[in-house]
Amino acid sequence: SFRGACLYRYQTDKKDYIEDFYTTGDVVVMQAQNAIRVWMSNANAVKMQVIGDGRTVDIEIGRPGQVLVQDIKWIKDSDGRYKLVVLEVD
Repeated sequence: SFRGACLYRYQTDKKDYIEDFYTTGDVVVMQAQNAIRVWMSNANAVKMQVIGDGRTVDIEIGRPGQVLVQDIKWIKDSDGRYKLVVLEVD
């Protein structure tokens, strides 16, 4: 969901990306099997939650006005369990 103005682009599972300008109260639902890459022009305007494996996890995004690109994905841990990671992309 969005709590302010933001140019936002996302790509799920390496498919075509979707881009639009969102404002306060707008909501975007993304579904992915493995990973999502997000681009945002105002990171603090984005409030993100990931729902998976019966849990809801709030994702901390960034500062007001910060331009940011992040990969959000599940990775398999050394013990064979999956964990959610958020990686900043340069």
